[in-house]
Amino acid sequence: MNRSANVLIALCGVVALTLLPLVAPAYYVGLMIPVYGYAIALLGFNLLFGYTGLLSFGHAMFLGIGAYGAAIMSSTLGVRSFELTLVAVMTASALIALPIGALCVRYTGIFFGMLTLAFGMLFHSFLFKFYYMTGGDSGMRVARMTILGLDFARYNKIEFLAGPFYYYCLGLLVITGLVMWRIVHSPFGLHLRALRDNPLKAEYLGAHVHRFRLAAFVISSALGAAGGAVLGFRVGLADPELVYWTQSGQLVFMAVLFPTSSARLSARSRLPCCRTNCSR
Repeated sequence: MNRSANVLIALCGVVALTLLPLVAPAYYVGLMIPVYGYAIALLGFNLLFGYTGLLSFGHAMFLGIGAYGAAIMSSTLGVRSFELTLVAVMTASALIALPIGALCVRYTGIFFGMLTLAFGMLFHSFLFKFYYMTGGDSGMRVARMTILGLDFARYNKIEFLAGPFYYYCLGLLVITGLVMWRIVHSPFGLHLRALRDNPLKAEYLGAHVHRFRLAAFVISSALGAAGGAVLGFRVGLADPELVYWTQSGQLVFMAVLFPTSSARLSARSRLPCCRTNCSR
């Protein structure tokens, strides 16, 4: 399928989602917001898994950072701007991912997966043990915030989620998708695909394998936090179960089962490489 056909399909999908609140009840429209939250997180996860070749089993940790960051910003610090909250949680997630990624990206395959799983479960234990900070198994409340400087006070919770916040999340997903499209079609994205297919050859050609992997890990973590903030805002609660390893498994299943273009590209590009290596 050529690029113009993909663009047409994407535009049709955006138009259909834009018209959804006009034809569906508000309750069912609100159920689409978690879809957008997970989709934003999956765009980052696909950069790490589909384009870099690193499978993380602890990526739900960054969803939790986003949700708990939104709770701290709104309930503890009294911040009412969702845009400021997004910037804060994405920055915090990227800073946390730097030391974790610096250790994890030195390994690949199951070793990388187990390390990320260990850090994810460590964060889950932290949320449970430090009850006075995180609320333990009760979680933390995420207060209602303004979007684009508007509070929409005349809307109740369901109307707000099915109206203004629905379109806000749809716009956020479209912007994130365009940014990720630009990233994967940039020289940086070409480097990621090169070191995914043959890291040794890419290193011989001058690519800094660990640096590029770390950059992909940090970008993926920031988008995961953005998705987590959307999920926490929709429910109104940051729950430690959002960080549990089963949530990371769901992200993996979503990425694997959805027929993304990167997965097709990976299948096409790895086969000749394998044949070349076998012939040698």
